[in-house]
Amino acid sequence: FSSRRRHTRSLCDWSSDVCSSDLERIFPAARMLADEAGKEPEAPARSAGVLLCVSDPAMAAPLVRLAEAWTRRSGATVWALHLSPIERISDDLPVRSGASEPLEAVDAAAERAGIMVQPLAFPTSNPAEDIVRLAAIKEVPLVVLGGHRSMFADGVTLGGATGEVLTRAGCDVGVLITHGEGELRRVGILGADPRARRVAARLCAEMDAALVEGSEGVDLVVADVRAVTTVPDGGASWLLVGGR
Repeated sequence: FSSRRRHTRSLCDWSSDVCSSDLERIFPAARMLADEAGKEPEAPARSAGVLLCVSDPAMAAPLVRLAEAWTRRSGATVWALHLSPIERISDDLPVRSGASEPLEAVDAAAERAGIMVQPLAFPTSNPAEDIVRLAAIKEVPLVVLGGHRSMFADGVTLGGATGEVLTRAGCDVGVLITHGEGELRRVGILGADPRARRVAARLCAEMDAALVEGSEGVDLVVADVRAVTTVPDGGASWLLVGGR
């Protein structure tokens, strides 16, 4: 492995209680970053990295597998974010809930994959807002959230934090539906959506693989999240792409 594929086990777990309104105090605001760099915040430069949003430990390995493919040639930074909800017993006393199990699963998966992952963890009262804000601060071109088939059943409108991130993020957003942990070798694209095709092409460039039209005989299908109402059970994993 190259030098960037040395894995670190240091888990970043902030001990202080942090809610959505505190994030701007932890990270400089977009305007401050723009002023320091002498550029306008409306068109920030994008890194080549990826922000993984991990809530379910079972999704850690598939998300890391995708991140390894996304950064295989560039060696760009992979961030893994775990947001634990804040339960308030009074207006002045937030109580942090949740554990580090998702990031521990990411840590183990990253070690197996031979890549470095930068872990981030803090409490939140508004997950979607904090994901969107952190993606802008890190200037990543892609945010990936774990999903499941029932989110795309016929007649179901994608909502909650995932739906809000898809509509608010200023970068590409992917929802990963996985059917296993096999290696990604072939990527297929469904439809003509330019955002989905851009993500699929970037993956194939990093993997040094040809982009396949359709879903037959591939390990990962990339498609426009707005065009998919049903995800097949079994077979390839799916990355459903959207964004503002």
